[in-house]
Amino acid sequence: MAISYILFLTACAVHETAGNEMTEAEDSFSANSEDVIDGIAFSIDTDNISAIQFNISKIQNEKNRKKSFCNFVSALEHVIVPENRTDGVQRTDDYDVVSVIYENGTKDNFYFFKQDSVWYVEMPDGKQYANADFITEYIDHTDVTGSGAVYLQEPYVWQLELEKEAEVFDTAYFFKEQVYYNMKECNMNQNDAIDAARESMLSDMTLYQYALKNGYGLSEEEQQAALKEEITLLQSAENYEQIAALYEQYGLSLEASVNKRKDSIVMSNTVSKLYNAKYEAFRHGDDMIGDVICKDLTEYWNTFIAEELYPEMADYDFSEFLKQLDFAEEKMKQTRLNVESAE
Repeated sequence: MAISYILFLTACAVHETAGNEMTEAEDSFSANSEDVIDGIAFSIDTDNISAIQFNISKIQNEKNRKKSFCNFVSALEHVIVPENRTDGVQRTDDYDVVSVIYENGTKDNFYFFKQDSVWYVEMPDGKQYANADFITEYIDHTDVTGSGAVYLQEPYVWQLELEKEAEVFDTAYFFKEQVYYNMKECNMNQNDAIDAARESMLSDMTLYQYALKNGYGLSEEEQQAALKEEITLLQSAENYEQIAALYEQYGLSLEASVNKRKDSIVMSNTVSKLYNAKYEAFRHGDDMIGDVICKDLTEYWNTFIAEELYPEMADYDFSEFLKQLDFAEEKMKQTRLNVESAE
């Protein structure tokens, strides 16, 4: 009973609050009593919990996890009291989601957020309670913002040579760049490198066109913002001067190179927008794709691609893009790349 609101807690109340790691105890946790908290009825049917998911980390109900499940319910019990009731607090954007998932597939979502040094929990019915800092024992909130320096990858010499030759970065250019990479850095022969590049670029285009088709495209403002962010990021890198000097040796500009890659950056950010939407869906407890219950985000994303994205795009007209790939492939086969000479 996910939303029937009678809190079953007695069996869990004897346990201590859980620490950062899920315990290995084998305690049984039957829940048979009924308590009314703060004048409202709220239920977590502990006997029928299938899993508890902390953001995207799903903990299945296994024998060695039972004590931790009880600890979470018990800690929540101590927060849902009249003196902690504080409705009307604006939930912050960086809230955490805890989904209690039941055997019958129903879920209760609890939203935890911090404001002015106080942790709050928002219940499934929207009621809010303060002093919910017990959540920090389950979810790591270490602030890593700005803790790591940004470093740019040094470009390959062959990559700089290709950029120097190219007036525009079109499909033919990216195909050639990918083939070079496959041969030089992945030790593929030319035929395998071409096949792999073709498959990779078609897969990327399929993701991109699906994202556009389903409303995840970037506005012109968002495109410009993405390009600006890319340039700002590279200019903030610890080794920016070193990398910029390498480009200058070849008569190139690092910023100009980024601008020429605008279409690629837009594609990447569009697909990221789609991915982030799926990330948020999974984080909020939507763990099913079709009839498949996914155990983690990776399985959720991969199942989505296989079971929803590709079937929807099966009849999509890629003829123009395939012609561009055919042209790029034929051109490369005619030139018979000598990648060995490109250091």
